[in-house]
Amino acid sequence: MLYYQFHINDFRSGSVGMSELEELYYRRMLDEYYAKEQALPLEVDKLCRQIGARSQEARDAVAYVLESKFMKTDAGHENSRCERVLAEYDGYKADKSAAGKASAAARAAKRAAAVATAAAAGNNRSTGDEHPSNDCATAAQHPPNTPSTESNLITSTITKTHSATDVADAGASGELFGKKDDSQPGEQQQTPTAELWSAGVSLLEEAGVPKPQCRSVIGKYVRDYGEPVVREAVRAGASRPPTADPRAWLTATCQHLKGARVPATAKPSRYNNLAAQDYSME
Repeated sequence: MLYYQFHINDFRSGSVGMSELEELYYRRMLDEYYAKEQALPLEVDKLCRQIGARSQEARDAVAYVLESKFMKTDAGHENSRCERVLAEYDGYKADKSAAGKASAAARAAKRAAAVATAAAAGNNRSTGDEHPSNDCATAAQHPPNTPSTESNLITSTITKTHSATDVADAGASGELFGKKDDSQPGEQQQTPTAELWSAGVSLLEEAGVPKPQCRSVIGKYVRDYGEPVVREAVRAGASRPPTADPRAWLTATCQHLKGARVPATAKPSRYNNLAAQDYSME
């Protein structure tokens, strides 16, 4: 115990009639009792050394206080009030320990729940990216949400371009993004991912996006919608109307393929002066 409550009036009333030395060693004995959290030793010589009673007069004062304020037991010289204070202190420590353990358990459970939620969200995102064709089918099955003229034009363009099966066939034959494979035997062909980035960068450069930023923009589309969806949108962008903003076209097409509702008003690109496209719902 590092500290205890000292009641001045109680000590004064309990030390009435004591000499200066007896009152001094009484206080030192109380300090020793609380500091060690146990009864004072039975050996008087040992106790005197612990509280600094060296002279015979001091030892006599210690003996008087032991006789009048403490009770000799098998455990040592005990004081009823000291034992009551120590019992209350032990209960306080037990309550603090239990509260600390409960708080630690609650924090651990909260962290575990957060990890589980993050893992579930990651699984859901990966599952959504692996089945873009299902997203397209789902979007096509809800005619009430069909957008107006330009959104219909997006749908028409996607329908007229290669289907998911055509994409697989084009990947095998080299006819991806409307480009035939004119390479000679032995020449290395671009992968679908490489052609996505090449065609996507070219499309964004037409919108006035600085070339160093084009790859960052394509990367954001891939993170938001998944590579298969962005690849399909870039391929559809080759057939867009000549007046359409390529970046706005890409955004609207990706949203359509993912089954998201097209926004009521699309913001014009900050890289050109083309008018904003009208995506209002009929």
